Amino acid sequence: MARKLQPRRCVAITIEIMHIRNTEIQTEEHATANVTPREVLVDAGGRLELRCHVSGDPVDTVTWYKDGVTLRRSREDPPRESLHVAPVDPSDAGVYQCAATYGTDYAHAYAHVTLGAAAPQLVYRFIEQTLQPGPAVSLKCIATGTPTPHITWTLDGFPIPHPHRYLKGQYVSAHGDVISHVNISSVHVTDGGTYSCTAENSAGKVTHSARLNVYGPPHVRPMGRVSAVAGETFTVTCPASGYPLHKITWKKDGVRLPMGHRQRVFPNGTLVVEQVNRKNDDGIYSCTASSKQGRSDTQQLTVRVMVPPRLAPLAFPKGTRAGMRAQATCLVQEGDQPLTLSWQKDGQPLDPRLDIRTSQIDLYTSMMVIESATAAHSGNYTCTATNAARATTSTARLTVSVPPAWLVEPASASVALGGVVALHCLAKGFPTPTVVWRKETASGEFAGVATGEGGVAGFENGTLLVSRAERRHEGRYLCEANNDVGAGLSKVVTLSVNEPPWFAVRSQRQQVVVGATASLTCEAHGDIPLKLVWTRDGAPLPALPRYELSDREVDTGQVSELVLRSTHVGDSGTYVCTATNTHGSLTADFHLLVQDVPGPPSGVGVVEEGARHLTLTWTPPEDSNAPISAYIVTFTAHDSQQPPDGIFSGPREVTVEGDQRRVRIEGLLPSTTYEFTVVAENRVGRSQTSSPLRFKTQEEAPSGHPQNVRVVPVSSTALQVSWEPPPENLTHGTILGYYLGYKDDSESEGGAYNFTTVGVDGAGVTTATLAGLRPHARYSVVLQAFNSRGAGPASPPALGTTLEDKPGAAPGHVTCETVTSTSLVVTWSPPPPRQTNGIITSYRVSYSQLSSHEDGRSGSVVSEGLRATLAGLRPWTNYSVSVAASTRAGEGVASLPLVCTTDQDVPEAPARVKAVVSGPRAAVVSWAPPASPRGRITRYTVHWASAGSRSAPHTRRVSPHSTHLTLHDLSHTAHEVWVTASTRIGEGPRSSVAMVTPSHTVGAGIFAVGGNLTAAWKEDVSLPCGAVGVPEPVLTWSHERLEIPDTHPRFTVQPTVR
Repeated sequence: MARKLQPRRCVAITIEIMHIRNTEIQTEEHATANVTPREVLVDAGGRLELRCHVSGDPVDTVTWYKDGVTLRRSREDPPRESLHVAPVDPSDAGVYQCAATYGTDYAHAYAHVTLGAAAPQLVYRFIEQTLQPGPAVSLKCIATGTPTPHITWTLDGFPIPHPHRYLKGQYVSAHGDVISHVNISSVHVTDGGTYSCTAENSAGKVTHSARLNVYGPPHVRPMGRVSAVAGETFTVTCPASGYPLHKITWKKDGVRLPMGHRQRVFPNGTLVVEQVNRKNDDGIYSCTASSKQGRSDTQQLTVRVMVPPRLAPLAFPKGTRAGMRAQATCLVQEGDQPLTLSWQKDGQPLDPRLDIRTSQIDLYTSMMVIESATAAHSGNYTCTATNAARATTSTARLTVSVPPAWLVEPASASVALGGVVALHCLAKGFPTPTVVWRKETASGEFAGVATGEGGVAGFENGTLLVSRAERRHEGRYLCEANNDVGAGLSKVVTLSVNEPPWFAVRSQRQQVVVGATASLTCEAHGDIPLKLVWTRDGAPLPALPRYELSDREVDTGQVSELVLRSTHVGDSGTYVCTATNTHGSLTADFHLLVQDVPGPPSGVGVVEEGARHLTLTWTPPEDSNAPISAYIVTFTAHDSQQPPDGIFSGPREVTVEGDQRRVRIEGLLPSTTYEFTVVAENRVGRSQTSSPLRFKTQEEAPSGHPQNVRVVPVSSTALQVSWEPPPENLTHGTILGYYLGYKDDSESEGGAYNFTTVGVDGAGVTTATLAGLRPHARYSVVLQAFNSRGAGPASPPALGTTLEDKPGAAPGHVTCETVTSTSLVVTWSPPPPRQTNGIITSYRVSYSQLSSHEDGRSGSVVSEGLRATLAGLRPWTNYSVSVAASTRAGEGVASLPLVCTTDQDVPEAPARVKAVVSGPRAAVVSWAPPASPRGRITRYTVHWASAGSRSAPHTRRVSPHSTHLTLHDLSHTAHEVWVTASTRIGEGPRSSVAMVTPSHTVGAGIFAVGGNLTAAWKEDVSLPCGAVGVPEPVLTWSHERLEIPDTHPRFTVQPTVR
């Protein structure tokens, strides 16, 4: 029973595929795609092949995607229906998609590729280190792979030692990486050497090695005993530590290696022996590590050479048939004992159910015997010989020939005319039997069936498929199965072709208008007797006088006619005519549609709106069995305002396709109420109008500007603006206010407008005052009306000029120039243009004398130009000068005072000239500076002469800082004395004449002339008192007619030093 399960499952799959193919043949209308295989498990490094099977001819494009990304293909790639990936990388796992286009069709299919085994990869490796003894050391390797790899460690090819200082660990991270480490708590010299980590799984292995060098003397770890396999290469590394090492040598039986070409010793201490044999290579080896200081260490290694098994070829007798005996002998030609021999079939241990007997003849021979061969015994048999050196195998194939036997025995079948039928004929055996179909002819002979034409197809599994069965396909068929083993198999079956009911047309559609007559005619064909029955919506026809039914026979079948008079909408529906005979029944559908005018649309509403458009929606009327061909939307404006020129104000219509439920209506007026109605239309007529909908469009920014803008001045800093609103049909909503813009247009046309918002006063004409403006400046004014949607266009600029005002700034660059000692010329520049505040009509130059001793002279001069002359001034006098500009509005700000000085002139005469006798022939002349020096005094000149003398007077020039002079060698006559002062201009007039007569008697006299002295508050003042007299006179001072005592707290009298 177990042997028959697998073939039967194969038969079921085969039949399913056959039916799928037949279905595709009959309904190949749309493109389809299928990717094989759908689920793929592939190992890393392997080969992936996917095929895209696409129906439809021709296929326009085939595109491959991986995880949604298009795969690029090169010219060397296989055809577009195939996708090859080799070698497979772990990143190649994912979802692959094949997309095909066929005309307007599109088809796609998926395949999932899962990564199977992937060889390990080391993603982290430890590095070589050189260090002193003592510190801790950690060596780590991280590996990834599928299945999860295992990591092992060696030191110089030998297992890691197990002292307490060593700690080995291994774990798997959350990402599936294997992390392994070797930690040495305190490294010793003996821990040095080459450490290796090996990651291994079923897909392969990978190894990494690096040295750990520990400073110290040479040391060789014990090596013990190892085995070598005869005929192979033997490799061993001397487990030497210590650093640095000078050299490592090998010896065998006391003789230094190499001794021949088969032996090689490498500087790192590795010994390689090729083509190992027991006679020459079995024995004791020693390894010696030495340093340059002469220190060394040696350890021995025992090598035992093992001979692996060698098997004689395995063979089975040729021509084994089912029921015959079969045997094979496994012979070990050479190999060390102990030996074990075992058998396998197709890579698995022998199945006890196969009844195969094995026996060990001697230590080197085993026999396998099959008493009665069957098809299940066919396969590959393997004998394995194993000893300590190796396991060796030998394989042979046993083929058992089996005569044909039915898996699916042919059976008679019947098929409806035009239908599909499959005649199955499936046999097993070895070799696989060949299946042949034959059909009985009129003479009774069986002839081969012509497949591939006439709707007959044959398949490799022995199935004969008849599609679109015809009368000529009826008859007896013979199936033969033969594989040249035994007599073969054959069987005759009968195929019958029946004609059940059928219709030339199985579906009809008829449309009539309400009240018209509908006629439904049902004509059926097939084997008689035929019976025709009418139903509607699964129920018998109603007993109505309007329904008339009549039947009649024709040459090829039966006809039934159903007539419906004065049709109603309710008569619409599917009428079914059922034809029945002994081979089955079949139905034909008649779809009757009684059509009426549609009802009015409902639910008219607005779903999207604007100022000049809106989107209108509605709900279709109930079905009147005639598709809506169009909707007619009518709308009319109901506002009183007149539309702009070119816009039609009467009712307007918009026609919409019948499958639409909305329409966007353009060209509306902003802020306008419209009335909308909708009418549905079909092939029968128009519906009544829907309920009217009134809707007001949104506002839009005004498209007109304010009218009649006027600007008049009200002061030097304010303008009054008045205007009228934009035309009503251009406001597009309720005017909420105005943006009043203004800018100074006096100097240039550039610059931006400054805007302020003005509310609406509701009076039609609106006014506003602009304050804080510049006097006598021309301003450009614009206005924009705004509503809830924004501002409209600006009005044309209107100009206005503010009234004049006093200049706001003084004239600039005021300068003065001396002309004479009594006149000055003053010049200036106008105030800045933006601060003249009007037209300058004149300038006033004001001046005043700066004097601390007498009242200063002041005055003003008016000039229409930019200069003025100040005359009648005092010589060598400081004057404060300022200039102010005037407009028709008044005088403006004066400039900052400017100090100007007139030129020098000859001075006046010195004042208060005095002469006193100071000796028998001497006199002291003193004087005060001129009251009006008219310049800087450069010198004084003292003149004297004898009274009445006609000779020229004597003169002496005196420093301008002195105010007295002692005259000597005077005669004892009266003398006239006078003084003149000089400036750089010249000498002034003479002073009054003082008389003095020298004598031998010198009375007390004061030559100081006194006068007024001005001093600052709390400043020390010294008042000189020059006096003469013989004997020396006594000087006293008084203040306010009171004598000043010597001990006064503030006044101090000091003697005069002469």
